[in-house]
Amino acid sequence: MRQHALISIRITLALLVITCGIYPLVVWGIGQAAFRDQANGSLITRNGKVIGSALIAQNFTGQQFFHPRPSAAGSDGYDPSASGGTNWGMTSKKLLDAITDRTTKYAEVKPAGGIPADAVTASCSGVDPDISPANAYAQAPRVAKANGIPLARIAALIDRYTEGRFAGVFGEPRVNVLRLNLALDSRFRGLRDSLSERSRGGAENAEKDAEPSSFPRPPRLRVSRLPHSATEFKYLSIGLHEAVGR
Repeated sequence: MRQHALISIRITLALLVITCGIYPLVVWGIGQAAFRDQANGSLITRNGKVIGSALIAQNFTGQQFFHPRPSAAGSDGYDPSASGGTNWGMTSKKLLDAITDRTTKYAEVKPAGGIPADAVTASCSGVDPDISPANAYAQAPRVAKANGIPLARIAALIDRYTEGRFAGVFGEPRVNVLRLNLALDSRFRGLRDSLSERSRGGAENAEKDAEPSSFPRPPRLRVSRLPHSATEFKYLSIGLHEAVGR
């Protein structure tokens, strides 16, 4: 009996050392050696300071920045400690009202391919860091106008920061909002200042330079107009609701 008890104790201690000590250290070491950035939270730094994570959305509200997907995480949205969606169904009046309200930002400049679905629907987590390329293109005229930057340059920046499908098969093309806004701020800060000085000096062509007439047509998505009733909304091919997405 005593011998059996000693064997059990030795096995327990051995497993404790292996599963609670050696195994975690091995996994941690592999992560730090091969996937250091991902293992540490995909943090983004600027001037030596951590300003966010590539995995968690931040609420950009200024007209000069690209905006992430709507969020229902927390009382003000984008709260990673209260991650979640609204769970409103396709026939929910609250969902219809929320989508109708979110489309008002596109009242002045309507996207050529219609309003992208992810521009007016929240993600399941509420902190989705990415938007679709169509969403980024839809916001580009506003961003270009607010910054006084030629629209073609904004489009080129979106193209550069568009990530393809994982392994060429899984998922959809996406644009990380935080990385795109950081690139926008760092790349065009001097150009914005220059155009601002020209504008103050009375340059007549500054507005034309900031808003060229041509812009690449984004891919057509399934939301092209607003629903006029809950019944019509049910049959519109929006393809998403508040609980769909990341």
